[in-house]
Amino acid sequence: MPGYLRRLEDVRFGAEWVRQLQAGTLVTPRLPDAAQRIAALDLPVLLLHGRYDMTFPVSLVAPTLELIPRARAVVLEAGHMLHVDDPEGYLCALREFLGGAALQNGLEFGGTRPM
Repeated sequence: MPGYLRRLEDVRFGAEWVRQLQAGTLVTPRLPDAAQRIAALDLPVLLLHGRYDMTFPVSLVAPTLELIPRARAVVLEAGHMLHVDDPEGYLCALREFLGGAALQNGLEFGGTRPM
């Protein structure tokens, strides 16, 4: 987590990002090994994805499921902002995940989680 927070310190929000994007110098907060780190936690993971998301294409779902063994994916007929585009589908997927398989497979609310 400290490394991620240091990385975020280099990210700036405002109009300046456009120039950095065009110049190819925009810093990304994404970690190259994020999926492996999540998989190492050995917790149930819900991947909520919008079929029409142009930021993270739906084609990323299958390879991500392969990298995170305890992941489950739900693809909604939505764009990048699932909770806005399809709030009912978003909430339904969350409720099902939190009330079902996640609890049966060892996710404890308020319990300690490895960092």
